[in-house]
Amino acid sequence: MMTDASIKRRQRRTRGKPSDIDRAVGRRLKERRQLLGRTQSNLAERLDVTFQQIQKYERGSNRIGASRVYLLAQVMEVSIAYFFEGKSTKHAEGGIAVDRSGDPHNLRETQSLAAAFHRIEDPIVRRRLYDLARAIGASGKAESNVEAVDGGSGGRCPAVKRSL
Repeated sequence: MMTDASIKRRQRRTRGKPSDIDRAVGRRLKERRQLLGRTQSNLAERLDVTFQQIQKYERGSNRIGASRVYLLAQVMEVSIAYFFEGKSTKHAEGGIAVDRSGDPHNLRETQSLAAAFHRIEDPIVRRRLYDLARAIGASGKAESNVEAVDGGSGGRCPAVKRSL
């Protein structure tokens, strides 16, 4: 059990300094905002705060309270847990540390690809691209899978052929 003195000491140590968790949550907020193509001003308006406050959240210099994390999750269309994913965590049972810093979801290339994918408006094109990516990912070879996915259309789905 923590005594009043130990709580005060702990508060003094953390006051004024963002923790690793604050910075990690801020990074995830920024990643998601960029993935959705939103500006800091747009997000700030939705949360009824200034864009400077969003900047501070993203840098981790201001902590995000529980109710704000809940609201952010709703506005950003993710679960609350999303903001804590990718952070090394220590499980209570056994004290096992899990490092997710090498997670491919954290790569800028992956985020850019996901953002581009979500900008594709035609659901047929989006589905074909998804099928192609899954087929290539399953074998690691691009040429052998294009024919199987596109049905012999030369690497272009019918929706793309119409637009060319």
